[in-house]
Amino acid sequence: MMCTRARKFCAYPKLLVGALALCAITATLNAQTNAVYVQSNISSTKGNSILGFSNDGVGDLTPLPNSPYLTNGTGWGLLQGQKLGIQNDSDDQIVINAAKDLLFTVNAFSNTISTFKINPDASLTLLGQPVASGGTMPASIALLEGLQNGNALMVVVNKSADPNQTTASCPISCRLQ
Repeated sequence: MMCTRARKFCAYPKLLVGALALCAITATLNAQTNAVYVQSNISSTKGNSILGFSNDGVGDLTPLPNSPYLTNGTGWGLLQGQKLGIQNDSDDQIVINAAKDLLFTVNAFSNTISTFKINPDASLTLLGQPVASGGTMPASIALLEGLQNGNALMVVVNKSADPNQTTASCPISCRLQ
């Protein structure tokens, strides 16, 4: 009788160890998808990048594989000798789609938008080349998905005014009327 109880008792720790191992694996997988993305806004030609980090849930950040990820665009950071203008009053410079498999970001000084694929390990892969934002100095992106026609709508806010921008401003035809 004691031997039977002992065997039953021995079975519980094995079950507990198995359950704890499963929880540890689940926590690791969740930690990999708990990512933080930050835009560098480096203003050297094609120097803008997205810095990717995994967050362990208590605030400790670890760089993701191959981070930073170049956007092939130019950010709004000041170059030596430039004066601070209005270029730093923007938000939503990075947007992730609802499926969490695409990341979009602005390149303010090259007037473009870059698109990245979010890989299963949360690292990023640049998809193609940046596309024109439709104006001067893109500052913010909004993404509306699930339209009745099955498409999505991306709206880009372009400032069209920056004392440090050397390219021509957006012609009237591309501004909202």
